[in-house]
Amino acid sequence: MKPKLLLLLAILTFGLTITNIEKANAQFGDFEVFPCADNDAVVALIDTVFLESVPGYAKRNIKFYGDPSAVGYFHKGFFLGFPQGKGIVMSTGNVSDIPPSNTCSGQASTNLQNGIDGDPDLNQLAEDPTQDGCIIEFEFKPSTEIASFTYVFGSEEYNEYTAPSDFNDAFGFLLFGDGINGDFQDNAINIAEIPGTHTPCSIKNINIGDGGSNCGSSPTGCNHCEYFIDNSQPTQDHFSDFVFDGFTVPMPAEGEVEKCKWYTIRLKLADAVDAAYDTGVFLEKGSFILGNAEADAEYSHPTIDSLVYESCNNNDVDLVFNLTAEQSTDFEISYWFEGSATMGVDYVTQSDPIDTLFFPAGVTSDTINFYNFYSGDGDEGIEDIQVIYKAEICNPFRYDTAFIYIADKPYFGDTTRRYETTCEDMVTLSFLDGYSTGIPPYSYSWQ
Repeated sequence: MKPKLLLLLAILTFGLTITNIEKANAQFGDFEVFPCADNDAVVALIDTVFLESVPGYAKRNIKFYGDPSAVGYFHKGFFLGFPQGKGIVMSTGNVSDIPPSNTCSGQASTNLQNGIDGDPDLNQLAEDPTQDGCIIEFEFKPSTEIASFTYVFGSEEYNEYTAPSDFNDAFGFLLFGDGINGDFQDNAINIAEIPGTHTPCSIKNINIGDGGSNCGSSPTGCNHCEYFIDNSQPTQDHFSDFVFDGFTVPMPAEGEVEKCKWYTIRLKLADAVDAAYDTGVFLEKGSFILGNAEADAEYSHPTIDSLVYESCNNNDVDLVFNLTAEQSTDFEISYWFEGSATMGVDYVTQSDPIDTLFFPAGVTSDTINFYNFYSGDGDEGIEDIQVIYKAEICNPFRYDTAFIYIADKPYFGDTTRRYETTCEDMVTLSFLDGYSTGIPPYSYSWQ
């Protein structure tokens, strides 16, 4: 038995090693950016990638101004700190210049043919004339009092031009609508700010000082440097990942809004003074969250294909409801049960067939428990419980359905085995051979 056990352990160890290598390669290599071909492609990318988590009724009038080659889809950007490694990038140059490895002498620099010059908001942010601008604009209807998303800012201006200068490229996320009174066009405010401050996120406000050179030396200062990652030296972790000499950690963009009203946001980026040394903003896929309800099943027992098996009160499942954002006031989710499974026969729950979940202000989770699957009526096949619930806070007519599937307890088969041996002969005792039924994990005991 021991040699077989050691062989199994070796196989498992090798498998884990291969898996870890694959994960490492997936996370730290092959960063790619795919530029958009035209304005329609930019609009589609914003809709399906950046606004992936926003329901259709809560977004409208997506627009783009600028050169479409300045916007693209990126993947395998795990080094940016995004869990999915995917999203949209906006640049003051062609986004295809971003993925190549950093170098000791070159820099990303593109003059965009159709870039926006002299945008008033960007001129105000840069405190200088701007060019090569690109602008993404859309309207949204939030389901909570905070509209938020996640981004990373990077630039070739680091580290040579971090001090206040004419070459600090400008960007801003400008939000306007009911209750907002700011200093930009349409009374917008800039929500691209350093956390806990009203200081804009920019090259001159987040850095490790001014000066230094690629492959030579880095500055040693600190201006909100807890948010900064230096990428100017070949010995640094991400020098070969992409071209920018410095970038931020993932940053939150947050703005206070009134629930269930329409707002507009403009995402703006441009070169200051000249077209050299590109800058980019990376927007995390699906990070624009407006606050809705989601339901997921959590099982108390091993399961295959998310099935709940009939048992003698041993197997239960929690249907967990989560709000994707906190609410400042109490909130309720109405629901009811449908499906082929029968309450009281196939399952038991403490909830009524038509009921309501209650979320006090600040609470984001609640649960319905289903248990005591006991019918024992022979071969019934797979039955389902359908929990139909109000999924979207600002749309009273939009419901979603969560499914729980109940299956007959599978036949396990005859596990009796008799082995005969003489003297000290080796005998292989097999438990799993020939058995594909039952509910794993399996176990055995010696007598």
